[in-house]
Amino acid sequence: MTSWTDSLISLNVPAVATTGPVMLLTSSGYPVVVGRAAILAQANGVASIHATQTDSALNTLPTTIVARAVDAANRPVSHAAVGLSDGVTVVVVPSDSSGLATFTVTGMGTRTYVAYSGAASLNCQSAGRRRPRCP
Repeated sequence: MTSWTDSLISLNVPAVATTGPVMLLTSSGYPVVVGRAAILAQANGVASIHATQTDSALNTLPTTIVARAVDAANRPVSHAAVGLSDGVTVVVVPSDSSGLATFTVTGMGTRTYVAYSGAASLNCQSAGRRRPRCP
C-alpha cells in the first residue's frame, strides 16, 4: 500500500494479481473484503469497449450483455479476448468478426460489471426486474 485517505487506497499491484475481491487484514488478522478489482492485460489493439444489455430479464433468469471491442479508428477488433467480471467471477470469450463478445448473466436487481480487453475497460450495469404482482 502506497497511501490512503478516507475514500481512496493507492497500492502497487503485483504482476501475479488476478481479477477478484480485494481483501485487507484487520489489526487482529481478520480478512475483510473492501472492494472488487478487474486486472487488465497489456494492450492488444482494442482501444475501447462498448457494452449493452440486450434485454431486461426477470430476476434470477438469464439476460445478455454484448460487448463490442474497437480499435482507435472505431473499427471492430476480431478474435480479441474480451472479459466480463463482477469482481469475483470472470468470463472471457473471443470477439467475433464484428468485434462482438456475448455474455449471459443472471438478472438480479442492478449489478455492476467491468467489460475489458487488453488495457481497455468499461463499467456497465445489468438490470433485472421483479415479476409483476397480480392482486
